[in-house]
Amino acid sequence: MCKKDFPEKIASVKIGGEYYPIGVKGLTVGNIKISVDFENKAEDLFSWVINVLNDSEENSPRITELMGMDLDLAVTDEVKFNTLRGDDCTIYSFYPETFELNDGTSVERAPFGARPSNTSAFPYFDIVDSKGEGLVCGIGWSGQWKLSVTRNADSVNMKAGFQDCDFYLLPHEKVRSVRALVYIGKGGVNKLRQNFVKLHREFYSFAEPDKAFFPVSASCFDRYYWGNLPQINETVFFETEGAQLAIIENAAKCEYVNSFWLDACWFDGAFRTGVGNYKYAEGFKNGLKSISDLAHKNEMKFILWFEPARAMPGTDVYEKFKDDKRKIISLPNAQRRLVNLGDEEVLNYQLENISKIIKDNGVDIYRQDFNIDPYSYLRSIEEEDRVGIAQIRFTEGIYKLWDGLKERFPGLFIDNCASGGRLIDVETNMRAIPLWQSDMSCRPSPLATQNENICLSRYIPYHQGGTFDYTAYFMRSAMTTGFACEFGFLSGIIDSEFERNSMKAIISENFKCSDAVNYGISDLDTIHKSMKEALSLREYWLGDFTAITPPSDSKEDIVAYALKIREENKAVAVVLRREDAPDNFILNLPDIDIDKEYKLTFSDEDFVREEAKIKGAELTKGLKVKFTKAPASLLLFYNEI
Repeated sequence: MCKKDFPEKIASVKIGGEYYPIGVKGLTVGNIKISVDFENKAEDLFSWVINVLNDSEENSPRITELMGMDLDLAVTDEVKFNTLRGDDCTIYSFYPETFELNDGTSVERAPFGARPSNTSAFPYFDIVDSKGEGLVCGIGWSGQWKLSVTRNADSVNMKAGFQDCDFYLLPHEKVRSVRALVYIGKGGVNKLRQNFVKLHREFYSFAEPDKAFFPVSASCFDRYYWGNLPQINETVFFETEGAQLAIIENAAKCEYVNSFWLDACWFDGAFRTGVGNYKYAEGFKNGLKSISDLAHKNEMKFILWFEPARAMPGTDVYEKFKDDKRKIISLPNAQRRLVNLGDEEVLNYQLENISKIIKDNGVDIYRQDFNIDPYSYLRSIEEEDRVGIAQIRFTEGIYKLWDGLKERFPGLFIDNCASGGRLIDVETNMRAIPLWQSDMSCRPSPLATQNENICLSRYIPYHQGGTFDYTAYFMRSAMTTGFACEFGFLSGIIDSEFERNSMKAIISENFKCSDAVNYGISDLDTIHKSMKEALSLREYWLGDFTAITPPSDSKEDIVAYALKIREENKAVAVVLRREDAPDNFILNLPDIDIDKEYKLTFSDEDFVREEAKIKGAELTKGLKVKFTKAPASLLLFYNEI
């Protein structure tokens, strides 16, 4: 399908209470000019944004229900609507949701709190009928969106837009809609998703696969910050220049670590009370340049944490703007304040301060966190007859900040975080990569990272998590194109009791944690084997993903998935046996040709490799694999001979 074959209606709006369908060419209603930024960058892949301009000297009529996507899809027989839950920092983050779309059935989705992948919804979905035909779609809006999907006989209607939209436009004022990214095809749901992700990565992603840098980072914040803070001579040690330099020195012994990650402890007050400050904490009174210099000396990129949309009372940003309730927004009984990035003065202040920190300290990767739900804050300042405008401007402010930083620092890598993975959508993925796919990575829960990898790989081109150990099981559970290493990089420097107490403080049965075996980095041989092997799979992660098993909330299950490089017809299966799972598993590999012969290479939990050959016809019957320990893992490389 190409642009000329695309449906006449792709979006819609109500102006003065009257419904207007919008096609590729846009339309004009009185003094309201509606244009469409429509792109058809690959066969069967389409993306568009609707722009609405009040081209007059007077206020516009009321604009309601600006639906950036209002699309009808012809279907037959049984139809399924598939999507994911949002991230809520549980083992059910990003869990799949499936709905049968019978005639007259309607399903509605919206995220919680104006972070687009927060808890109750995820802005990617697919709709597939019994013939294996349908579409995969992503919504691009880093704020509060809504989606309705309705089956009417042989058609499914999809509407996506702002949850709050009831405003007039000022003279010459302009607003945009949510972005729609749509792939239409056939071949079954798995093939549709694979093609969508491939094209999303190629055309609507921050990172080009051939040129991308994927962090393998030394990241100790969650290991040491939340529990019994490491001390030397009764002085808290972690939040200091010396501690971070020591971490880099130890991380440099692990030859595959290519990044050093300094999280939310470098500014006055740190994460607990200091968000909104740009002055350095006492432990970093000389700034961070010596830290970045040592990282760069050891050929590591420097990752630094910021949170520009939130401020605590008494901090730099708060004091600057506290007298204007539309710039620093408060709610009754809420300690956190929203920094209104929709205000140009506030946005420029944040851009200048962040730019100075980046420039002064040689920051390579800008890590942006977002630990506040902006919805109630922004609603509190909405004008009665301009509901939705403050939310639109705030979200546009996020984009302006990111785009402004990229303009000032060409090649700057942006890491997108929001209490984990609550700010994932198409527009975000066009500018950033989530290196921290959920705050479940704040604790040693391979079960959680396994589930996240299985679920997120359906729809988004890049995502990464973290691991607290370098055993094969931990590493293979966390790995994608890269990973954060929360290893014991201070072991041997701080007291071993503090090391263990810090780990105990973050372990909870609610998160289905696993026991980390290695508290230090003394076993460099295992570290190098594990990391080298994980990184050898990077090229496979840029290929096609297939979930062999669904995600699971039980330690009694085995989970598995496959990665395939379709151009070279080679693949790898990852099999992960949890603590209480059985010692054997029937592995059913996808895309096996019964007329071919296959070479199999097994790599077990101890990295011992064995090879075998097998006919495709036999392989399709299922391959029995056995484990001798738990938890444990297995890699199976397979390719046609």
